[in-house]
This record gives sequence, C-alpha cells and structure tokens, in this order.
Amino acid sequence: MFNTQPWRWRIGPRGLELRADRVRQLTVTDPDGRLLILSCGAALRHARIALAAAGYRTDVARLPEPADPDLLARIEITGRQPIAPNDVVLNEAIPRRRTDRRAFGDIPVSIRTLDRLRAAVKAQGYFLHVVRPDQMPMLAIETGQAADAQVADPACREELARLDAPVARCRRRRTCLDGGAAGAPPGGGAGLRTRRGAGIGGRARPGPRRGVHDAAPAGVGRALGIRFGSGGTSPIDRRQSAAPRTIR
Repeated sequence: MFNTQPWRWRIGPRGLELRADRVRQLTVTDPDGRLLILSCGAALRHARIALAAAGYRTDVARLPEPADPDLLARIEITGRQPIAPNDVVLNEAIPRRRTDRRAFGDIPVSIRTLDRLRAAVKAQGYFLHVVRPDQMPMLAIETGQAADAQVADPACREELARLDAPVARCRRRRTCLDGGAAGAPPGGGAGLRTRRGAGIGGRARPGPRRGVHDAAPAGVGRALGIRFGSGGTSPIDRRQSAAPRTIR
C-alpha cells in the first residue's frame, strides 16, 4: 500500500521465505498492520505466479511458525511442471499493473465478469461478496467519513506527506519504474484526498477534475464495491477477514 513494499524475501536452497518488514509499516495509517499483510499477500501471489510461469511447482505454507508471526509464508519448490498459458499471461501482467484512482464510467459490470472474479478468489481459498446497489450510498458515506478523519489527523497527514515527497522527487527525475503504481494517481502525489478533493493538508489541489470524460473512454465501467475474506479462524484468516477491504 502506498508503494511501501513492506516485505523481505529470504532465498534458501529449496525455496523462499516471505517476512514482514515492520520498518516499512505505516504506524499511523496502518497501526494494526492490515495493509502491510495485504501488501505482502500481493508479493506472495506475484512470486507464485512468476515461479509457475517459469515451470516450477510450489507448495506454500502460510504463517508456518506461530512463534514467529513476521514469517508470513514459506514457498517450497517441489519440482518442475508444465507451464500453463494462463500463468504466462498473469506473469506478463504483473509489471503492467497500475493504481488508478480516476472516476468510473456508468456501464454496469457484467455478471460474467463478477462470476470470474468470484471464481478467481475462491480458487485461492477465500470468498468475494459484491455490495448490493442499495448498500452503495452508505458505503460512499462511510468512505468519505473515513477519508475526512484521516485528513483531520495531523499525525496521518505528516506520515502521508513523508510518502508523498519521494514519489514527487522520482517523478521530477522521471525514474519511477511503475508510473501510477508508485502509490499515487496519475499526475499527482500519494497525498490523501477526501471526496471534496482536498489534499493531505486540507487544501484543495488545483487542476482539472479527473472524471470519466477526460480520464478514460466513455463507459469503462461504473463503481463497484466488493468485500473479500476467508471465513477461517487462523491468525492469518482473522487478520484478513476482520474488516474486509472494500474495492472500487
């Protein structure tokens, strides 16, 4: 989250270990480490995809040592396997991913797409719940209130400002490797915005409003809320499911 990359890899003779890097945890924005866990989960998924695309069969143990909670996962390479075309496609998509905070269009997401999302999540041992249309107004209100609360917190503003500075510097030097994925919307820094467009300091930022007309072709897709979790009782399940993330 915010391009903090809060993980460390240890490479051994038979595989890899994924560890949480607490030095990179956002102690104000993410005091419980939930965003850190989600970030590390994305890194774990990418590693699994890359190994599969290279023809390696793997076995993953999550939280393998209860006495060492920062050891989040252990990937053991168990042999070779045929390379599946879908793994190649997913591997090629990893460097192309972007964080896109622009407005959505108004075309409904198709049932087929939602079914594919559910199947993809279920294949990883989790569930996906699509927020009903009648729940969307309350979701929008809660999201706006949460953003306002963060903007009103001086410690949160200071933490996000520290994140904003290196992103702005790398853009000036044109050295950001992943563009919008560096934790900031295209054309802006990582600063938090409320629903009224205020920056982390509570000041509205100048410039044209990014919306469906100038940000993307008409009808790219409308806002969609989904929640996901595992429903299990293990420590990793509780971390992931206690407050399922909402995604637009």
